Amino acid sequence: MSFHGGMLGVLVSQLWFARTRQRPWLQVMDFVAPCVPTGLAAGRVGNFINGELWGRFSSPDLPWGMVFRNSGSMLPRHPSQVYQFLLEGLLLFVLLWLYARKPRKMGQVSGAFLVGYGVFRFIAEYFREPDDFLGILALGLSMGQWLCVPMIVGGAGLWWWASQRAASAPAARLSGVNCGDDGQEQYGSVKALPLAFHPDLIRDPWIAGQARNDKSRFWSFRHSDSG
Repeated sequence: MSFHGGMLGVLVSQLWFARTRQRPWLQVMDFVAPCVPTGLAAGRVGNFINGELWGRFSSPDLPWGMVFRNSGSMLPRHPSQVYQFLLEGLLLFVLLWLYARKPRKMGQVSGAFLVGYGVFRFIAEYFREPDDFLGILALGLSMGQWLCVPMIVGGAGLWWWASQRAASAPAARLSGVNCGDDGQEQYGSVKALPLAFHPDLIRDPWIAGQARNDKSRFWSFRHSDSG
């Protein structure tokens, strides 16, 4: 199954998971995204062991050129599975892990994943043998490369949208605290913890700072509510 099609199933399943756990969907995806390259890397290792999804013909002088008997040819080819393991798996995992270690706006890690995977897959497709029933399409690109284009554009758009939305949204909305029609905070289920220490706020220092400023008001709200 193609990754592009499988990703649609993952998006739907994570949407269901987020709704059942009452968590923002992008928050769940930001948590999952850095882990995805490890699964991709394992899949490429399996492709290499099985001798499938081989690469295009390489120069006979290429030191790491390999013959894949299942391809029906004894000419050396690029081990594109190894290329994808290194790019989409190892390198993407390291980059996303480093990027996600610092506080990011909700949706930015997911956007970075889409851009990173799209770019690395686009590069790897130049060395991977296209599907027999598709071949090379318009502009000399494979189907995999054409499918990567909307991923890159969508990921960049998501990253930009998340940064703009986070910069303009009030702290209450970003922290998971709903605002009523009168503009007053409705703490709801988060009142069991001080806002400054609520898990939703840990990732963003600016939001955590706003929450600390509201700490005294939160406790007065809690006492009045319990009394």
